[in-house]
Amino acid sequence: MGWLVAAVAEKGPATSPEKTEPAEKWSAEKRASYEAYERGAIRDEVARLDALAAKPWAEGDHWDITTYEVACNLLDLAHSPWTALTVTEAEHLVREHAPTDQRWTAEDVERKIDSARKTVSGAGRPAPALTAGVDPFGKAEPCGNPEPMSASGLLPTVPDATSETAAAPRDEALKRLMSGGTFILDTPRDTPAIWGVGDRVLWAEGESAIICGPPGVGKTTLTGQVVRARIIGGTVLGLPVEPTTARVLYLAMDRPRQIARALRRTLGDIPRDVLDERLVVWQGPPLADIAQHPETMIGLAQLAGADTIIVDSVKDAAVGLSNDEVGSGYNRARQMCIAANVQVLELHHMVKRGDNGSPPTSLADMYGSVWIGAGAGSVVNIHGAAGDPIVQMRHLKTPADEVGPYRLRHDHDLGHTEIFHQSDLIALAAASPAGITAKQAAQAVEDTDNPTAAQVEKARRKLSGLAKAGHLFEVSGTKGGTRGGTAASWRAMPDHGPVSDHGSDHGRISGVPITQPHTDHAPAQNPRNIKGLSDHGSDHGDHAPTDHAGPPPFREGGSGSGEHPSRGKTPKRAGSRTTPIAGGRFAYDHQTGHLVDTQTGEITEQVDGPQPPAA
Repeated sequence: MGWLVAAVAEKGPATSPEKTEPAEKWSAEKRASYEAYERGAIRDEVARLDALAAKPWAEGDHWDITTYEVACNLLDLAHSPWTALTVTEAEHLVREHAPTDQRWTAEDVERKIDSARKTVSGAGRPAPALTAGVDPFGKAEPCGNPEPMSASGLLPTVPDATSETAAAPRDEALKRLMSGGTFILDTPRDTPAIWGVGDRVLWAEGESAIICGPPGVGKTTLTGQVVRARIIGGTVLGLPVEPTTARVLYLAMDRPRQIARALRRTLGDIPRDVLDERLVVWQGPPLADIAQHPETMIGLAQLAGADTIIVDSVKDAAVGLSNDEVGSGYNRARQMCIAANVQVLELHHMVKRGDNGSPPTSLADMYGSVWIGAGAGSVVNIHGAAGDPIVQMRHLKTPADEVGPYRLRHDHDLGHTEIFHQSDLIALAAASPAGITAKQAAQAVEDTDNPTAAQVEKARRKLSGLAKAGHLFEVSGTKGGTRGGTAASWRAMPDHGPVSDHGSDHGRISGVPITQPHTDHAPAQNPRNIKGLSDHGSDHGDHAPTDHAGPPPFREGGSGSGEHPSRGKTPKRAGSRTTPIAGGRFAYDHQTGHLVDTQTGEITEQVDGPQPPAA
């Protein structure tokens, strides 16, 4: 029996008995009455592979899952004493009949055979009860397919492992050894994403991701949407999720009934057969403490035939998470999964809040050992009060560029989450004739009047990235002197025009940054709100271009710290040429190079760089 079977039988910590060798075959005479059954079982399994190999691959064919299942079933037969089939013959049948093409190669088939070897124990199947006209097995189930636990506590054949070394024999260990050139130079430059695209990645392939936050802020609601997209494809928060090629194993350890209700709202419209094929759920705590028995997590994944594990939640997987030894043991469990190409997404809780109830800003605010956050590739924090429909999201640890910060809106009835608001730096830059500085961008993104140097530098990188992508252009700053220096600023490219950031306040904008003016009304001047917390978005429908009338978006003081070099009310010079902009709200004076407020006569500041054409 495997280690999970032993754990159930003993009602104690998981143990790891030695793997049983293939059972000794019965004599030919004793096997004779089972030959017809054996031939039929082998024929049916081979036919599954032949059906796939007979035509080109198409979406939904699941070559990988079928190859693995057939390999498991044939090896299970080969290990049975009542069959004549040998292990060598079973593996040869899989190699000979499995489908292959340029993308799914013989090497992929070999890896599935190797996985099946690790999954199948040496006990094989019990001899079928040969009742006339009755197939005692029905349709043979793959040995890796989870089955309900029986009253006797028996579970299907599962892998056994006393440690990572024991679970990985010499050939498996050799697979993890590679040359330095292969490890460094053959690694993709971009971050391969499970959830994300380009440099905007919330869950990187080969790295675990954590969604953390206090109870009741929608962690399971958001995770359910990721699971949905992992099963059938789609996007979450505007970022694509890579569909699984196997199954998702959901460890529903924290209040399983509540998790079931939440997932029903998110996944309830998916056909039952798709859910049965693609999703496996484990209810309640694990059979063994995962920190003390790290092989438990990968064992459950292999038992379920899953390439993805959702841990809901970490606190239920191991006892004593604040202890570094426990945190290290749990991290070892997750890294064993990653090493076996099983992706891991975890839900976790926070231990404290920021100052005055503000959102947490560092990994130190997560509950438990430092190794929980340190071992993850991405950490996303959701902050708010329990049950709030609008919560804050911040990317505390990033595998690439930071995503967000966002304000999210949960529709708990539909199990859906959307971006309710984001600080759109392109819109903010376009809304100010003088552009936006790194400090002003940091004020908007971080929602603070006094951003730290690190926050300003992070905003500078974002602005530079937008300039590199062609959305903004940079106006270099000047060094100090008798008149003082000016900070570099970023301005919208001419084709963006003066746009408003109010679109990012709408729920209908689903995580896609605004890079074009809205088409349902004329571009608008943004109100005074560097933080992007505008409330004018949903208060109006279609309107004329001049309906937006308000002061420039930035607080008093400009470029990085100082005062605007010239500010005050000066009458327009007689005979000067001006060009109205922003729907007539401002006028550009071609003689002085200043922008003039047409309602108050106030001069804003001299404009450098590209200027509007003369009227």
